[in-house]
Amino acid sequence: MAPTEAMDPDDFNSSDVEFEEAPKPFANAGRASVQAMIENATADRIASKQFVKQLSDVRGSRQTQYLRTLWATRFEAYYGDTLKME
Repeated sequence: MAPTEAMDPDDFNSSDVEFEEAPKPFANAGRASVQAMIENATADRIASKQFVKQLSDVRGSRQTQYLRTLWATRFEAYYGDTLKME
């Protein structure tokens, strides 16, 4: 039955009507960069982890940096020594 013919509304299921997808004019947009990301994923993950491990706290004044470090050191000691968590 063609979709334009009269049909019982209770029997109609729009999922049964198929249409062709329109061509995508930019189907290849970003393909080269995505492929490069996939090819370099392992090396990028290692470089990213190394970079993050070497970051230092530079926000705020030296006093603010000190107090954040003090809080973090105390919390890590409490978490590891008192709570016995790793």
